[in-house]
Amino acid sequence: MAIRVCVDKFGRPSGRTGPVGLLSYKEPTHPLLVKLIICPPHTDGHTRPLNTQLNRSAHWMLAWDIGFTGSGNVAQRRFQIIPEELPTGEDHLTNWGGLIVADNPEDHPERIYISIKDKMTFSQRQVLGEIADGMPVRRPGNGWNGQDWCLEVLAEVQSGESWKMKNFAALLSWLYLPL
Repeated sequence: MAIRVCVDKFGRPSGRTGPVGLLSYKEPTHPLLVKLIICPPHTDGHTRPLNTQLNRSAHWMLAWDIGFTGSGNVAQRRFQIIPEELPTGEDHLTNWGGLIVADNPEDHPERIYISIKDKMTFSQRQVLGEIADGMPVRRPGNGWNGQDWCLEVLAEVQSGESWKMKNFAALLSWLYLPL
């Protein structure tokens, strides 16, 4: 008998709970730096060098630091889509929504951090979070991945009338993408 998995527009399989973040951290109300984080791909437990910022195997996420954990790690709010495998063995992408995680950037010197706006106010971050939480995912296999999702979120934020990312064009130019 074939396994059938119903998936919503965010890629969330029915009956499956998402990851649990650090629930005890409140979002600061002061302006914060928001960044695009590019994580090089891993092979056999080893990080491969990121030869170009457009390496399609690299994982991208949007994030901002909101404080520190008791152990000194950074408490970070992240928005990303997660590559997963369904019970059917099919590759799959899921938007679980924004999560707060513990991170130690010193453990990941291979990551690239790109500021997407000098500082975002609390209300601007709320708008970004709402857009990211509401951005659907597409099925992998046609070349679409988390990089495209991040760019679609940023483009949607940029199209809003409430504020503009002053270096959005520069970010896209650096990534060699057309406007």
